[in-house]
Amino acid sequence: MDEFVSYDNKTKLRKEGGLTSAQFDLIDSLKPFTGLLLHSSKKFAVLTLDKRYFLIDLDEIKVEQTATSKQAKAMIRERAKGIPHPSAEELESYLNRWNADPNVYAPEAALDKLFKEMCPGNHSVEEVMLKVAALNTVYATQIYSVYPMAKHIVELNIDDRLAVGDEQLVNDMKGVEYEGKISHRDHYSFASKYCSFHNSEAFPIYDSYVEKVLLHYRDADGFCDFKQEELKDYPTFKRVMAAFQQHFGLEGYTVKQLDQYLWQFGKKYFR
Repeated sequence: MDEFVSYDNKTKLRKEGGLTSAQFDLIDSLKPFTGLLLHSSKKFAVLTLDKRYFLIDLDEIKVEQTATSKQAKAMIRERAKGIPHPSAEELESYLNRWNADPNVYAPEAALDKLFKEMCPGNHSVEEVMLKVAALNTVYATQIYSVYPMAKHIVELNIDDRLAVGDEQLVNDMKGVEYEGKISHRDHYSFASKYCSFHNSEAFPIYDSYVEKVLLHYRDADGFCDFKQEELKDYPTFKRVMAAFQQHFGLEGYTVKQLDQYLWQFGKKYFR
């Protein structure tokens, strides 16, 4: 079943929409509309009136204007799923969950020790292989062969670039050549994680859950203007993350804490 069903006139909506009398009367009280998208829950709709867009709450019997139809639909998805708005209180609750679950905090603590104490440098292929293998095991980053990636990282001579937070480093690290049937692969998420475990404040982590959260709030709140594919450019991704943090008043938290929050939040609501 489609999430939204389109109606171009009130007669069809009355016959097929399945609305209560009060819900239909709310819509009927408005001008003749250009189009209406009824959410599958029958609790929300998006109404277009003369190139203006309105979110209709059919349970509360109220109307609010939005900037675009896309924004109205994103807000409806958020409300229909009961998704809480990002806030310091929400972030704190997810940090508490993280710190209470050894299945997530213990592997990360082990990786922190490996990257920052046991093997802090990136000049030895053997030491880098240990880090690549461990990170790949914990986060299932789809590194098909550890040695080619480790060799690639060593050849990039990354230590100084990690220290200064060189935003282009993730873009440079992500591509690796494999021999045999599997040739070139783009390991963007892995590269962001590898850099983050060396310098977490300079390198926020990209993954699919984080991407889905950012896209949702781009549409629902308009916190930043970007295209989905631009998130695969690391300087742009970092700019979007900073904009998210500022827009929702989360500047008092570290980048690592923001990573932990977004990953858990995305996993719960945007799988």
